Amino acid sequence: MARLLVLLAALALVVAGCGGSDSGSDEGPAQTASGCQPLVGGTTGATTFKGPEETLFLTDVEVEGRDCTDRVTFGFRDDATAPPGYDIKYAAASQGVFQDTAGNPIEVAGQAFLIVALTPVMTADVSGDSTDKTYAGPNRIAGEGTSSVQEVVKTDDFESVVTWVIGLDREQPYTAKATKTQLVIDIQNP
Repeated sequence: MARLLVLLAALALVVAGCGGSDSGSDEGPAQTASGCQPLVGGTTGATTFKGPEETLFLTDVEVEGRDCTDRVTFGFRDDATAPPGYDIKYAAASQGVFQDTAGNPIEVAGQAFLIVALTPVMTADVSGDSTDKTYAGPNRIAGEGTSSVQEVVKTDDFESVVTWVIGLDREQPYTAKATKTQLVIDIQNP
């Protein structure tokens, strides 16, 4: 039995030694230029999630630089019963000026643009004769302390669709995870 265990251990060492890359490096999955592992589940394609019938209310937007990703978090009032709907996709790199529903141009810094349309979402709760703003933050947030995110800009807010554009230095893989109170978008650093 002991002999069998020694043979299995030796075989495991031989197999592990044969699995290296062409460069002779045995570092595991390819790393990005920043030395980070690729973003698990990341995509540059469109991501869509059909939200609930109820309207959610945006309360805050945060932009944060992390070690291997930049994170954009959209926060929602905590009375929701389901995550928000969203449609996320890259716009053409030649685009940099967007238009709101009224046709007003809105410039966004960056070389690649990730468009995030939240639905059904509003930034104010209109009940009877009163209107309570649920989002009172800025419509333009600089990517301070981030590697990829240059700027995050609200470009539209009309008929329960709130659209934000994330301006990036280049197109990078991203992930989107939604809960009842947040939509978190992580963007791979170069």
